[in-house]
Amino acid sequence: RLTPAELLESLLQPSKVIAPEYTAHTVELRDGTSHLGFVTARSATGLTLRTPAGDTVTLPTATVRSETTLPVSLMPEGLLAPLTAQEAADLISFLATTGAVAASGAVPPHFERRAFSLPQNIIGVNAIDLNGDGRLDLVALGDTQIFALLAPDWQPRVIFDSRGGRFLHCIAVDCDRDGDLDLVIARSVSPWVQYRTAPPTTPPAPPPNGPDFAIAWLENTGRVTGELPLHVIDRDMHGVHGMWPGDVNGDSRVDFLAGSFQGPHADSVALFTARRDAAGFSRTFISAGGAKGRAHYLDIADLDGDRRPDVLLGASGGGIVTAWQQPSDSVTAWSPRVLAREPGATNVRAFDVDGDGQCDVVVANGHGTGLHWFRAPNWEKHVIDATLRDTHALATADFDRDGDLDLAVGSFSQGLVLWFENIGSGRFTRHVVDDAHAQQSYDLKIADVDADGRPDLLLAGRQSKNVVWLSAEIGCEQSRVRRLPSL
Repeated sequence: RLTPAELLESLLQPSKVIAPEYTAHTVELRDGTSHLGFVTARSATGLTLRTPAGDTVTLPTATVRSETTLPVSLMPEGLLAPLTAQEAADLISFLATTGAVAASGAVPPHFERRAFSLPQNIIGVNAIDLNGDGRLDLVALGDTQIFALLAPDWQPRVIFDSRGGRFLHCIAVDCDRDGDLDLVIARSVSPWVQYRTAPPTTPPAPPPNGPDFAIAWLENTGRVTGELPLHVIDRDMHGVHGMWPGDVNGDSRVDFLAGSFQGPHADSVALFTARRDAAGFSRTFISAGGAKGRAHYLDIADLDGDRRPDVLLGASGGGIVTAWQQPSDSVTAWSPRVLAREPGATNVRAFDVDGDGQCDVVVANGHGTGLHWFRAPNWEKHVIDATLRDTHALATADFDRDGDLDLAVGSFSQGLVLWFENIGSGRFTRHVVDDAHAQQSYDLKIADVDADGRPDLLLAGRQSKNVVWLSAEIGCEQSRVRRLPSL
């Protein structure tokens, strides 16, 4: 909360110091339109703006051409000019007490739970409009099958069956650049890779069932009448645990990263760059064999301020969080740097945690204990929660609508779903979302499923064999649970 003197200065000189939550952004879309507002949520699939009129606009990454940060405040100058000295003093006194809370727009949410049972362990989850009706549907990644739950009846149907191997991760990317999101899927176990790399036998072993791929994408055709078309991206990137989408090379096309922990490209991080001339991707290696310690999840962020995105990776077996600095040319190798050593580190998210203008890193130990953040540029460790175990699911969004990013996490061994309110200066307040259902949380995504302008949580229940939609609602923070029939 600002002091009266700081409030007076902000009214007289609104652009002198602009708090991060009030920094305005102009987003230009590929169709030529543009939007002005404050970023309230940002993920790999898009961002949400709150406009000066108070409306909420969600913009998928595939529709964005450019984003510009405005150097001036949207608050006009001269607001105190029509007031007398006493009226101005009364206004500042009001803002310094009750008014400051209302002006921030912070509204703590509670979450309404909807759980959908499925016949397999659910490893990954996403939200995509699959039938072109303008509503987000749920996508659940099982061990070998992928399920769609279409709004509003949420009845599950199989949209792909690999008939072998094991899936481990999925992300939403507009692979064919037709304006809708497709689904990129990756295997941790590919029977075809095992078949090709196995020693010869007599008689020869029969080939596996099902399609030959390690990474592929399912085409969103705008209708769901059976299995979606499969397009192979890579056949030998065996052992993929995590992927992350983003524009790595600055060509306004969405690329993606994938890390491998076993097989022909064990301990590697690959960049799949969107091709300029056609749908699909070209593979290059950011690290070939240098990502030791069972590569898990990734993020893309400019950590060193050179305007080029860098790559972050959590590796649970080695307990290492590594950043690879992007070179200035296509010939020089990416330069690795160990940012932290955390036993069981899996999930990483990079953003300005403490509001100092530098990109910090949050680390969840999905195969260990603790949730921490590391302050740039020297990466000093700060505790968020020292007791949380096996936090294998981590995401960021502005849940309380105060302009900064909060955290959502899931612990699969403790059966907990929590969100951590960012209260400023690198401090967080813990809130329980769900501790009553022993919910397994192997993956967590953010999406505004009900289009109410608030970020919802989507959970992949591994051994609980379900997908859970936790809808953010306005009001008290105690979660309301609505049980739905098993599907």
